[in-house]
Amino acid sequence: MTLLRSAHRSRDYWDEVYADHTSTPAPLLPGERYLFADRTGAALGQTVVDIGCGLGLWTATLAASGMIATGYDYSPAAIGRARALHPPARYGHLAYEVFDADVDQAPAALRPGSVDIVTLRHVLPLLDPRIITDIRRWLRPSGVLHITTEVSEDHLVRMTQSDVRDLSSGWRTATQYRVDPDGRTIGIVLQGP
Repeated sequence: MTLLRSAHRSRDYWDEVYADHTSTPAPLLPGERYLFADRTGAALGQTVVDIGCGLGLWTATLAASGMIATGYDYSPAAIGRARALHPPARYGHLAYEVFDADVDQAPAALRPGSVDIVTLRHVLPLLDPRIITDIRRWLRPSGVLHITTEVSEDHLVRMTQSDVRDLSSGWRTATQYRVDPDGRTIGIVLQGP
């Protein structure tokens, strides 16, 4: 998997994108929330962490489903907009925090074995692949890493089938499913770090 963090993908770049109030969250695909819950076994009261949450729509969706959800993003502008678009007080157990998963020390809330589910929705190709090691540490023994990504052999911000196979090794179970009808967007469920 190619690391894409470069000058055009810097914190300043994303702050500028998210400060533009015409930018909108990536929409949820039809059935995406149901497929996520079905494939991960997501349940009320579970702790879920959304890395690279952007404007926070997915994190808020998880909190609205009764999960204890925290969205992390390295762009302060994204976190500010996420809090404004999805006020945590309206959702029960919802929080947004600034955290650069590539370079910052993990927040205190991300203790080893403290998380039921970690989600990476359309962000894994933008992160340093070492994030997977951290996620394994944060997950409970039965924890789940859920990745939503587009799969393509010819586009830099997507994963290849080879990337998906490589990512799946070393987990107790690894499955994938189609999120959209044409199969370009898939969900990857890795369980048992």
